[in-house]
Amino acid sequence: MIELIPAIDIIGGQCVRLTKGDYAARKTYDPHPEDVARRFYDMGVRRLHVVDLDGAKADHIVNLETLKKITALGMTVDFGGGIQNLASFFFRLQTLHIYKASLEGPNLSSFSASIFCFS
Repeated sequence: MIELIPAIDIIGGQCVRLTKGDYAARKTYDPHPEDVARRFYDMGVRRLHVVDLDGAKADHIVNLETLKKITALGMTVDFGGGIQNLASFFFRLQTLHIYKASLEGPNLSSFSASIFCFS
């Protein structure tokens, strides 16, 4: 079985898509990502991949309130973007994705991990 997981990318609290990863070349699809998540939910989708692109760029979570609104729908949310520690996650997420480039150490050129949260 194949599970299709829709993705919602967030910049400035809005649902966007970047062109070739270029923050300057983006298209806004909806000013309210939680409404997009609700539409997916209403269509039967129960899992989303959500990325805080502001957070990824800033190295800390920026769109936390939007993320809280999305998780309140009761969907499984795989989240990435700006995660530096786990202390701020007091609401339910299924998976946190942490991608951090590092130039420290000769054998460590990048760090990538997925943390699976069970509640």
